[in-house]
Amino acid sequence: MAVTTTYLYRSEGLLSDESIESYGHDARRLAVDAGRRKATVRLETLDDERSFTVPAEAAETVVEAVLEGILRTTGVVDREESVAGRFRFNDLTLVVTDAKLFKHVGPAVWNEDFEIFDYGSLTDLDFEDGSVATRVVVEIQGRQHRVKVPNDRAGEVRRTVRDAVFDHH
Repeated sequence: MAVTTTYLYRSEGLLSDESIESYGHDARRLAVDAGRRKATVRLETLDDERSFTVPAEAAETVVEAVLEGILRTTGVVDREESVAGRFRFNDLTLVVTDAKLFKHVGPAVWNEDFEIFDYGSLTDLDFEDGSVATRVVVEIQGRQHRVKVPNDRAGEVRRTVRDAVFDHH
């Protein structure tokens, strides 16, 4: 079952009012502005744009959960698909499922402008090591697509993508 809404609970102090706000996952765009202490998560739908703030140290966990909710709610990731990994690198977001690899490039964490690489059409998978970044090379029907990931997370990306592709085949 897909999580279609994020609920944000706030309590400012012992004697203050508590509040619960809901943010639907039918978003067309997800963006994050991170500061040293707080991060602002922005969700843009057809009708409006809403945002909420979270502590900076919790931002990555929150963004991963919201991103997965958006992908499932909007039908990008099927109900039966499991998400093996979500990776954010500046202007690149990679999502690895058990059936597909998703790549989004741009300042937003996610919007409707993304690429899908279906493992069923995959003809080759390779990793090219570089001094600063490693390239994930996905070949679909004879055409190569390269995705650069920073070397500090390349091992994790390599394992996640490789395991998902091998499990699929």
